[in-house]
Amino acid sequence: LTVVTPSDWLNRLVGQSMFSGCPVKTIHNGIDTDVFRPEPSDFREQNGISADQKLILGVAFDWGYKKGLDVFAELSKRLDKDKYRIALVGAGKAGEKTPESIIVVPRTDSRKKLAQIYTAADVFVNPTCEEVLGLVNIEANACGTPVVTFDTGGSPECIDEKSGLTGPCD
Repeated sequence: LTVVTPSDWLNRLVGQSMFSGCPVKTIHNGIDTDVFRPEPSDFREQNGISADQKLILGVAFDWGYKKGLDVFAELSKRLDKDKYRIALVGAGKAGEKTPESIIVVPRTDSRKKLAQIYTAADVFVNPTCEEVLGLVNIEANACGTPVVTFDTGGSPECIDEKSGLTGPCD
């Protein structure tokens, strides 16, 4: 039996589990770079975001505390709304709980549309404290958008000094 994990972080955890005697191999998940690449986008215009405003983007399948919805709510209180806009893709029912200043974008099944939204953003923020690898980090980077995420789970494996920043999850 060989255990295959999508991140070095999970590989280390497997080494501490009941599978510690088994060989463990890390094969990072990948993305389709024919889709996730810089794409022309009218997302900013559609949502009334001026060229002078910085767009902070978050993407999650299921927004909640584990994915950092509370962090975005706090950011929306602290940031000058004339200088910054926040958009959350995939908010679903959590969108009902977000401050009015946050642009709520329903989940999309269109990877091309998602790539356009990533491209429109000035920075992608992934404030999760539990992430096996962070494909959204990889997708954002592939679209030319720098990433800010917590130094937890597999997220740091997706970021280097040229593509974003990581910080503690406190």
